[in-house]
This record gives sequence, structure tokens and C-alpha cells, in this order.
Amino acid sequence: MERSIRHLKVSDLARAYVGWATDLEWRKYAQDNSPGTRMHNELKRITPANLQSLLSKFFSRRTGNMVVTGVIDGVRLVGKKVSLVEFKTIEEDKFSDTLVEMSSFQLQLYIWICEKVLKLFKKHYLEFYSRATGKLVARFEVHRDPKIELKIWYTVAKCYGETTSDTKQVEVK
Repeated sequence: MERSIRHLKVSDLARAYVGWATDLEWRKYAQDNSPGTRMHNELKRITPANLQSLLSKFFSRRTGNMVVTGVIDGVRLVGKKVSLVEFKTIEEDKFSDTLVEMSSFQLQLYIWICEKVLKLFKKHYLEFYSRATGKLVARFEVHRDPKIELKIWYTVAKCYGETTSDTKQVEVK
């Protein structure tokens, strides 16, 4: 018997990944109103003109009994491919390695979600802007993580004290 489907926000999962959250709030969506299904249908009609408006909506991807859902901050077109961009505003004195790790994980989740429906460029960007001045503080290049699904399962198991045997269900390609 299959376990019930769990819906999880990308931002919540990223905070849990670095230990900033120890509990995950599972979202409930009606089966026929799945944000991933709506988004996948709209992405079939993608053009450069409507790309950003489409990506400003919720989108999702399933792994096992979990659906990870989020919204991309920005995109850049590189030829006919898409580069994802995650923007963060920060107090410059609060900049930390943990914040970079959490934000990189968040962007890697977006890459994982979009790789099945978009032609992605190999480089994606994480950009930190000063809350006080609006100026760019730092920019990091982020690449696809081939073990992202295992990290999702590990993070969920860690938060719920579940065994990590669920990670055996995930086949990283």
C-alpha cells in the first residue's frame, strides 16, 4: 500500500537541510489541482516572451511519496537554454557560509524540478544583494547536483527521525 503524498515547499526544505528548521510543514493540495500538473501543461507552450510569467507560478516535482513545490526568483536566457537565478537580500554583516549553503541547496532544488521540463543551461546563479544599498554583494555559480534526491530524502528523514532506508527508493540518474 502506497503512503499518502506529502507536499513540501522548497524554502522549508532548504532551511531544514542546513539545520535552521527541525520540523517540516507538509502542504496539502487537492489531487486535481496539483501545481506541478498545471505548470507542466503551461511549460509545453513556452516562449521567451512568457517564460518569466510562467516561472513566477508554483511548480513541483515528485520523488517517491513527496512533491517538492516552489517558485523561481528569476531566469536568464542563454541562447535557447535557461539559466535559473536565486536572489537573496541580506544585511551585509549577516552573510555566512551557512546562508550560502542553504541558498545553493534551494537553487539546486529548483534545477532538479525544472530539468525535466526546460532546456537548462549548465550554470545557474545565486546572487546576494545588500538590503541597505541594493548593490550586489556576492554572486555564486551553482551547478546541478546529481545527488539532490538523496539529499531531499536525507533531510526529511533527519527532521522526522525516520530511517534513511527510504533513500534506497531513489535512483539518482
